[in-house]
Amino acid sequence: MCSSDLKDDELLGIVLYIMNKRFVKNIFHGVVEAGFSDIPFNVGNVSSGIYFLKIKHKDSEEIIKIIKI
Repeated sequence: MCSSDLKDDELLGIVLYIMNKRFVKNIFHGVVEAGFSDIPFNVGNVSSGIYFLKIKHKDSEEIIKIIKI
């Protein structure tokens, strides 16, 4: 699950990449309402390893490292 705390309604994109920055899958793409939101996602169909979630909104992006066991 990914959490966000937005001041305004925003278009949000979450993409899953593997270590070498290779695209794996789109996790979420849509408008999220202002305030605190939990965005569930499922990576059950990808193999174990180290991945990165790229979260883009407005003019910024954040990258989060995740490890799937």
